[in-house]
Amino acid sequence: MEHKEAIATCALAAFALLSVYAFGGDRASELLESHPEECPDSLYLEFSRNGNRTHYQEKLFQRGKDLRELIDIEKAEGKGRFVPKIAEYLESYAKLRSWVLPAHDPKLEVFNGKNLYADLCASNLGLLAADALDVCGSRLDPQVAETMRSEIRRRVFDPYLATAAEMKGTKKEKASNSGHWWFRTKNNWNAVCHSCIVRAALEFFPHGSEERGRIVEAAVDAVPYYLSGFSSDGYCSEGAGYWNYGFGHFLLMGLALRSAPEGIDLFARFPKTKTIARYGFQFRLTDDVSPLFADGGGVPALLYLEKCREIWPDLESASAAEHSEFPAGQVWIFRPGARKGIALGLKCGHNGEFHNHNDVGSYDISLGDTLVCGDVGGEIYTKRTFSSQRYKSKVLNSYAHPVPRVGGGLQGTGKKFRGKPLRVATSSDRDVVELDIRGAYGDTNLVSLVRTFTYMRTEDKVSVKDTFRFAAPSSFFSPVVTVGDFSEGKVTRDGAALSLSATAEGAEGKWLEETVKNPGRPDVHIRGLLLEDVTKGSVEYIFSAITNTLDNVSIRSGF
Repeated sequence: MEHKEAIATCALAAFALLSVYAFGGDRASELLESHPEECPDSLYLEFSRNGNRTHYQEKLFQRGKDLRELIDIEKAEGKGRFVPKIAEYLESYAKLRSWVLPAHDPKLEVFNGKNLYADLCASNLGLLAADALDVCGSRLDPQVAETMRSEIRRRVFDPYLATAAEMKGTKKEKASNSGHWWFRTKNNWNAVCHSCIVRAALEFFPHGSEERGRIVEAAVDAVPYYLSGFSSDGYCSEGAGYWNYGFGHFLLMGLALRSAPEGIDLFARFPKTKTIARYGFQFRLTDDVSPLFADGGGVPALLYLEKCREIWPDLESASAAEHSEFPAGQVWIFRPGARKGIALGLKCGHNGEFHNHNDVGSYDISLGDTLVCGDVGGEIYTKRTFSSQRYKSKVLNSYAHPVPRVGGGLQGTGKKFRGKPLRVATSSDRDVVELDIRGAYGDTNLVSLVRTFTYMRTEDKVSVKDTFRFAAPSSFFSPVVTVGDFSEGKVTRDGAALSLSATAEGAEGKWLEETVKNPGRPDVHIRGLLLEDVTKGSVEYIFSAITNTLDNVSIRSGF
């Protein structure tokens, strides 16, 4: 489910388990008067009819959010006052034809009862219901409790255990139940689904029971597959939001298993987890801003950083450091140090990453806690987003990324379309990264394309320079991208401003401007130099902080 729409909402249960809400009387009274959001079959079927996944999800997630709050209030108060309302919500879940999201049930197998499996949402609902049973205990109506226990088994535990039995002792990566494709996958689904189901099992089944043991065993067996999805330096190619979602759930599962009678310490057993945790501290331009590479925008969450510090007390913040790098992930971040100023994040990599965008050579530039220009992140998920039509989106292909268009064409899709770092040089006042990004394009007329980033820390400047050569005359367009505004040689957003100067060699550059719609999100504005009928040349942009706008932006230091 961009992590910011479906994923973040469905993850509310995980966040709530780690924090106690400070509920006011008004909110408690409001919840006591609430009723579960209606989630009719007609909304579920919208995805199959027209690809809309938000109408049903919004209602289902609001229902889950309300129930989560009711459980937490009851847990804190412990008087049984909210138990009847919790029962009402549990009964509403028992009546749903599917706990799986419509987008994850494209053939309506779960909806029509032909094949039951757990997805991100069903796993989370299983945990939510198990937590409700645990908190309410004997105060819950026995019939409601029995019905919900039966539903959790039928919809979550039984399908999971069937797949666990099939996979045990094998090296298979795919289960026969297609809905459980995630069992040994390398992305966030592995961590989220296993984590929710394991934590639900720890509440649902008594210690020593066969079912509990088999679930824990299967989840632990899946850990190496999930961790292998991160590069050796801990880089999360899915983006910061999916680090929160996937690795956040992994942290919760690890902490639950460590404190349970099983006493399993995943963090000690798998040392790479500390490297992945370090990503949360290093993948930041400031404490509140990270590059928006891939679908998973956002910034590593303070909640999970605190959990990382609880597990590994020696982890240090990188927010005041001058640079961080992920050499295996081919991502670099340069900061102004312990002062306000420009920060730069850039990437090389390839176009076959998890939650991939075609974005070799992309970058983001921030001023204080404002991302002024560069990569704008993903789109609101639709049926097209994860289909064969994914790269028709100008936000997901390279069109609306701050990377060149070569001969009018875009970057290719797949791992073979990649860049190569040529030089990385860092110092206290200047950092230089030189990338060969020719391999990201399928244009056989392109002989060479080198993108050079120069971060001038003490001058509060960033240079982005493309140097290219064609075998025969062609065109070259180098765009600057923002969801802010272009005006009078400036790029501005939310009170922060960068001056923008440009230099072209090889042909006279012509300025082009356009706007790309990103439904549900701010429009993407593009402005750049087009060089036509050119054999070789270069385009360089220099971004400089406009110092009097620094007073309009904020920056925090430390966590």
